[in-house]
Amino acid sequence: SKQCSPSGFDPSQPPREQRHESKSNSSLAHSLASVDTSSLEVSEDVGEQHIHDSIDSDTEEACLVELENFFPGALPLTLFWQRACLRVKNYNAERAAAIMQAYADWRLSFEVNSRPVHEDERLLYLVHHGVVEAPCFIDRCGHHTLIIRMNRADPTRWSPQDAVRCVHAAIEYAFLRFPMAQRRGIAVMIDMRNISASNMDIRVPRALLSAFSNHLPLRFGAVYLINPPIFMRFALNLVKVFLKRKLQRRVHIVKGDCCVDDGILKYFVRETLPTDMGGPGTYDHAAYCALVEAIHSHYPNPERFLEASSFDRHPNPYTIDEIITI
Repeated sequence: SKQCSPSGFDPSQPPREQRHESKSNSSLAHSLASVDTSSLEVSEDVGEQHIHDSIDSDTEEACLVELENFFPGALPLTLFWQRACLRVKNYNAERAAAIMQAYADWRLSFEVNSRPVHEDERLLYLVHHGVVEAPCFIDRCGHHTLIIRMNRADPTRWSPQDAVRCVHAAIEYAFLRFPMAQRRGIAVMIDMRNISASNMDIRVPRALLSAFSNHLPLRFGAVYLINPPIFMRFALNLVKVFLKRKLQRRVHIVKGDCCVDDGILKYFVRETLPTDMGGPGTYDHAAYCALVEAIHSHYPNPERFLEASSFDRHPNPYTIDEIITI
């Protein structure tokens, strides 16, 4: 029979912390696996010249007219987002109309227009806290990249909805500043260095995956998980089994020192990386926050920011052509 010590310790059982992590892994895996990712738009290897040709082209203008046929009344989104939906859906007007309606419904349910960042004290603090950064440097595949700093996350202060809205603000900023990100796709670098259990909320990955898959006009470029702890690697391996093969190939676990050649430099050139990852890149988060507030002050028409201001004072990251020559 099984023997226990007088204190109740059972040497055949794993430590309580390990059992808790195993349960969390299973919960996270099942939570993510339950999300329908069939509608998730994955970026294609579209030629650079083809992308340039399709932006603001006669084809795009014709598709904008065709898009009106799917809505008997006023279109649910402004011209900026109409173009984004067409670009993401490769100028298929029917598919663009479907994601346009889904995105408009999502904006309504998440109170994006009625609760803009600059008027929401809690959300504004989250943006300034730097959990999500938008340096928008380009990976080797040409995707503009956002960074999620997991060690700054605090689930006791912010809800999963807050987290999704914070990422959404960064995506909108990237789309406004770099329109071709709508065609090439967005990559997300999740920096998991120095995280603890207090930074984790298994509801957030599910909320983000659900938004990306079914509601946001977005091409999924890649996810780079920087130094995930062992328990997260186990959960991710479980989740990947349920993902489309094409999507599986876009999720990269980057192990070891972020500066070694077989790590992050497999996916990024050193010249584009921020200083804390061994690169020379500079990122002004305060300037980003000011721009996000300015963009949201023009809601529900974020494109009006481009009429009133510009990004000219903020240096652009390397282009994909420049990266190829490095």
